[in-house]
Amino acid sequence: MSVSEIRALDVDCTYPFDEAAFLIYRAESPHQQQNQAGSLNVWHEVSISSAKVDEQLQKNKNLEFGDEAKWSPEMLNELNAANAICLPACEMLKKMNGVGIHNDNGVNLPDPSTNKVSPPIKPYYW
Repeated sequence: MSVSEIRALDVDCTYPFDEAAFLIYRAESPHQQQNQAGSLNVWHEVSISSAKVDEQLQKNKNLEFGDEAKWSPEMLNELNAANAICLPACEMLKKMNGVGIHNDNGVNLPDPSTNKVSPPIKPYYW
């Protein structure tokens, strides 16, 4: 399992002087409060993998056009790939906090059941 913290950044680029052949980039966290209601500036991403499966898939890196991979779906089945990845994910989802159980990441989104559906727009023909 791999966990990454992701931060949204405001990026600005400027020329240091008029005839400069390069740009200067500055990236900083947005000025608003981190993760205040209605915005999501910091979040976490999780990925689950299998070392045995990853080892087989690494062989794809050096494939040339027309080459075939050395692994097959049957080989991945023998490595029990689906269970190695899916079962831990399902167990983690069962034990997650309110984000996983209630789908509540702190961002207040309108309830889709209360949105009124507007009639379709008629196409305009020339």
